Amino acid sequence: MRQIVKNMIGLCLISATVISCDDSLNNPVDGDVRSKIEGTWHVEENSKVFSKTSYLAEISKHQYDSTRIYIDNIYNVDSYAEAIVNGRTLTIPDQTMQGGFRIYGTGTVSKDYNQITWQYTVDDGSSQLDNVTAVYTPY
Repeated sequence: MRQIVKNMIGLCLISATVISCDDSLNNPVDGDVRSKIEGTWHVEENSKVFSKTSYLAEISKHQYDSTRIYIDNIYNVDSYAEAIVNGRTLTIPDQTMQGGFRIYGTGTVSKDYNQITWQYTVDDGSSQLDNVTAVYTPY
């Protein structure tokens, strides 16, 4: 009986050590994601309306909210949208950008922070929805 208890305690200690060494369980996102994605990005965008386009976009930290970023020139529009950062998930809440462009969608930052994959919808005011996929890579 003592041997069984000793074996169980040993197994628990080994399991706890293995689990505590797994960074993805203890720290799924290392630091401020906003700092890791801040900067200029090359955009490859595929839209229902404009087909494939390439351009540059700029991501910067929101000046007052530590959970948000600005995405300047999203959809190749000379305006910006705000996104909420939750780990490596980015959410563009429904909003109207300058020029009357309504936008909403989501994005995912890769584990190495070298790519952001987006899916968003844009309405330019004509009520024709443009479903867009875009891949951002560092410029």
